[in-house]
Amino acid sequence: MYGGAAPNPFVSLAQILAKLKDEDGHILIPGFYDDIIPPSSEELAAWKSLPFDEENTGSGVGSKTLWEKRG
Repeated sequence: MYGGAAPNPFVSLAQILAKLKDEDGHILIPGFYDDIIPPSSEELAAWKSLPFDEENTGSGVGSKTLWEKRG
């Protein structure tokens, strides 16, 4: 009876959530990255040495492609 008189809370929530990250995956909350310490070269090397099978990783969750953070 009164549709449109007040904002739909679900639409408002969806709009808020959509603004939390940019299209490259960067979080847009002010100050979010302030206390982040970049990984050391040793940590990066250790991560790269871990076994990772990109082709089969998504199949475990039913996905044919993996999301890749750009930038």
